[in-house]
Amino acid sequence: DSLSWSEKELYSQLLLSKKEGFPLWNPKPDENLACEYRKRGTSIGDVGYLNGNGSFIYLFNVCALADDPVNARG
Repeated sequence: DSLSWSEKELYSQLLLSKKEGFPLWNPKPDENLACEYRKRGTSIGDVGYLNGNGSFIYLFNVCALADDPVNARG
């Protein structure tokens, strides 16, 4: 019954049911990433993967130009 779900559970179920991504309720940028990315945080167009701890490992952003500082990793 969705009326008894917490906000996190509802958010997760709505996103997962569409098969359009994985819910990151509290995304936190990796401290090893470029300063520009840490300032901006997770954004639409970010490409990466979830590691074994469930952390998002950022690779690049498809919406940003190749020479944008957020794409310093390639």
